[in-house]
Amino acid sequence: METDLKETISMMHQYGHHGIGAWGFLMILGMLAFWALLIAVGVTLYRLSSAHAHLPTAPPPDQDAEQVLSRRFAAGEIDEKEYTARLAVLHEQPPRRPGGS
Repeated sequence: METDLKETISMMHQYGHHGIGAWGFLMILGMLAFWALLIAVGVTLYRLSSAHAHLPTAPPPDQDAEQVLSRRFAAGEIDEKEYTARLAVLHEQPPRRPGGS
C-alpha cells in the first residue's frame, strides 16, 4: 500500500506538477496583451462614437459673443425670445416686451 502511494506521487510529479514553466508565462503574457488590446479598442471606439463626438464644445476664441449667440439661435439651441433678450443685453438696450410697447 505504501509503495502504491509512493508510485502515485512519483507519477504525479513526472506529469507536469513542477509549476507553470515557460509556456505558462507565455500564456499569461498573451492573456495580458489580449486584454490590453481589447481595452484599447473599446476606448478608441468610445472616443470615436457619435454620441461622444456631439458633446458641446467651447466656441473658437476668434468668435465674439454675438456670433456665438447667432450660431446658437441658428442651431435651435435657443428660441427667438431668448435670442433677442441676450442680444439686447449685448447691445446694452432693454429688451422689447412681447406684445407690448
